[in-house]
Amino acid sequence: MTAPLERRYRRLLLAYPAAYRRSHGAELLTALLDAAGPDRVRPSRRDVVDLVRGGLRQRFRLPVGKAPVAVAVFAALLFGALGAGIGSFLGWCTVAPLRVDPTATQVASLAIGEPYAGGFSRDDGWQGRAVTIQAVDPRYIPGWTRDAAGDRFTAAGWSIESVGDGHFVASRGDLRVRVSGPLPAPPSPDGVRPVSTLAPVDVVIWSEPPPAVPFGVAAGWLAGAAGGWLLAAWTAYELLRTRSWPRRGAAVTLMLASLLVLLLPVLHTYLLIGAGIVLGPDSWGPPAPVYVGFIDTDAVGVPLLGLAAIALACLVAGGRRHRPEVAAAPSEP
Repeated sequence: MTAPLERRYRRLLLAYPAAYRRSHGAELLTALLDAAGPDRVRPSRRDVVDLVRGGLRQRFRLPVGKAPVAVAVFAALLFGALGAGIGSFLGWCTVAPLRVDPTATQVASLAIGEPYAGGFSRDDGWQGRAVTIQAVDPRYIPGWTRDAAGDRFTAAGWSIESVGDGHFVASRGDLRVRVSGPLPAPPSPDGVRPVSTLAPVDVVIWSEPPPAVPFGVAAGWLAGAAGGWLLAAWTAYELLRTRSWPRRGAAVTLMLASLLVLLLPVLHTYLLIGAGIVLGPDSWGPPAPVYVGFIDTDAVGVPLLGLAAIALACLVAGGRRHRPEVAAAPSEP
């Protein structure tokens, strides 16, 4: 009965890092088998919980020092931002992208008070998923007022959600529209009208984020942050185990290069997350999707270059598989 139990314990020991298993795996397995007794064929629930918890603790543990902690924190923030972007994109994929169709033309016509014959711009690029559509031919409409435009939307079955000095936000179903135009002309004794009273009527249409988007952002961030921390811990121990200073220098150089390359996309992503949480669409229109931080249509190669530098740094740090163990992982199970 020992062989099946031993196989099950060995599978549970996979929760520990490979270096820890090489150093302490046999000793830990022997202790587990001795404590189990001759009649047991399956690990107890307590053993399963203890082994999984101990393995995770070893995988997340860092070498002593401030530098590994700083690198791990940045890696968690970096891959957390990347995971949030991926989760945001997958969340938006659960709904159909916005398209320029008769509905958009009808909305623009309601906004300006006459048939709209212009075009629309989309905010998508190579990913092909428009979240926002905007009228590209806004012009000044004499006699246009915010209240009259709001009445037209209300009569067409839209709900007015917020009203500003020269704008309002209307919603119907999962569509939202922000309409802005000239401000009311204040009384002026000299007859000169401010420029704000001659502003064109602007129309922005967007979809409500599906429920999968905030869930995808949160789940993607947690998964990415955990993965980044684990990758930083693995790389730190790999660098401690190698005696090759050129390999250490190359890995550190590549990591610093990735830091410089990815700093802007990471900051952009967190600003988008903060804008989605703090700022509402009532005054400023819809915030950009979180995935725009990494999937920018003009600079999509920049984050790819930074991620390639990280992958190369990990390969350099790993080096050859057969080499002496100079710095073993911590010994606590």
